[in-house]
Amino acid sequence: SLSRSETSISHRFGAHGLACRRVMMTLCLSACRNGAFGGKPWHELLTYETTKKVRIKDPAIAIIRLILITCFIIYFCVWRLGVGRAYDRREQLVGMIQTSLQRPSLLPRTDQLSYCSGGPGTALKVLPCVTGPDAWVMAPSRGGDRLFIATRLKDVSGDGGTSGRSFITEPEDYTVGVTFTVQALNFFHQTGDHKYSQSIQELETRLVDASGTPYTEGVERISRFDVFRLNTLLHAAGISGLDSPHPADPTSSLRYDGLVLIVAINCPMALSGTVMSCDYQVEHIMQSESEKFVVKQLDASKAEGISSQERRGIMIRFEVSGEMGKFDLPTIVLAWVEALVMVGLCTLAIDFAMSNLLPLKDVYKLLLVEETPSIHSLRQGDAKAQRAFKEIQREHRRNSVGYDTSPPNSPKQASRRDSTKKQDSLEVPSLLGKPLSLPVKPSSPLTESPAAAAAAAPLHAQEAPGDLGQSQEEPDPDLHSPRQDGGYLQHATIALRVEEGQESELL
Repeated sequence: SLSRSETSISHRFGAHGLACRRVMMTLCLSACRNGAFGGKPWHELLTYETTKKVRIKDPAIAIIRLILITCFIIYFCVWRLGVGRAYDRREQLVGMIQTSLQRPSLLPRTDQLSYCSGGPGTALKVLPCVTGPDAWVMAPSRGGDRLFIATRLKDVSGDGGTSGRSFITEPEDYTVGVTFTVQALNFFHQTGDHKYSQSIQELETRLVDASGTPYTEGVERISRFDVFRLNTLLHAAGISGLDSPHPADPTSSLRYDGLVLIVAINCPMALSGTVMSCDYQVEHIMQSESEKFVVKQLDASKAEGISSQERRGIMIRFEVSGEMGKFDLPTIVLAWVEALVMVGLCTLAIDFAMSNLLPLKDVYKLLLVEETPSIHSLRQGDAKAQRAFKEIQREHRRNSVGYDTSPPNSPKQASRRDSTKKQDSLEVPSLLGKPLSLPVKPSSPLTESPAAAAAAAPLHAQEAPGDLGQSQEEPDPDLHSPRQDGGYLQHATIALRVEEGQESELL
């Protein structure tokens, strides 16, 4: 392929084109051989990043991190464990509900009602008023979690004709009864503990308005039923009366078109994991209407033998909400992991601020990010990589010597200087073998003495070779020149302790 390409280029462009082709091929092959991607060798793209613990002595950063971690601890202990009960596995409640309706013992006269014919007639809609047994008023509901209370009737004949309309006399005075049992089904079947199955007789109940304010006499406990007046439920839903204009049709009334109420039975979880009380809270579904149909007569032998009744009224739907909890070890472990992640995010946020936002971000970057020499080059025996790693080993040994951080004028340092003046020699720890004994005399500061460099070379030549093989390689002048860094006279083989204020000279 290359030979055919070169022949084609030579034929078209001559010798210059062939030379350009060969130069380009040389560059491409060189790039492929070196594995260059974006100016970097391929082995530099395959790097492993790990965490290195760096202690940055910055009180401001330390205070910020302490404040953030304290906030996270308070959040986890108070909100997640205390309020949120993060150590519990939760299960939603299931409610079994039964309802009933009862007519008051005494109803007002129809001539006193504004919506009844023969009365004042001040309501939006006026119709004749009728009444009947409780089961007839609540038909077609059957006493489950949905209760229908009729307010207006319309008789419909078999041929579709309408025979008349009428209102139910004063349904607001009817009383609604409800009883229920709440269960956490899985917990109850797994443990058999009756605290996960609570009936209404074991619970305290109350009626609250939309803002959560309880009614003083909103609910009455009779045997196993909680009893409400329908007018009280309407008031709790924010409805002043059934003769109010309907939100969907202002020319009609709520009594004429009907409405839907949702009664939420909220049962909060107690500290024991079960429920001990429940609140009834009523909500009016705006612009809703409620319509039902019942069959009045069924006689197939006659053409007019089938008749029905259209009913408008109040549909009340009861719903149980809440949960029960049981201690669960995996759940609390998951919450603990969440807290650790939040602390890690706090550390990442501080590192990001140090590297990108704070005034000394360039200094922080040098402290937070450290890049090692190429391990790949070290495996291949590269001399530069070997020298770099030996320097890292020397630096590690120099830093492992330790130093005294007491002030120069402290009694500890004063006693050290007094004892040093009485000595004729100074014992120097060696990195490669046994300690060296060097004579000293009071003169000029050691850190400024040029004799230190002259004394270090013969001492290095007399040392026994160490495990790093330092005497076998060519000394690097940059590594073997004496300098002071953090209170040390650093050398390839000698780490000499220099106290501030100590005047001595190495002979």
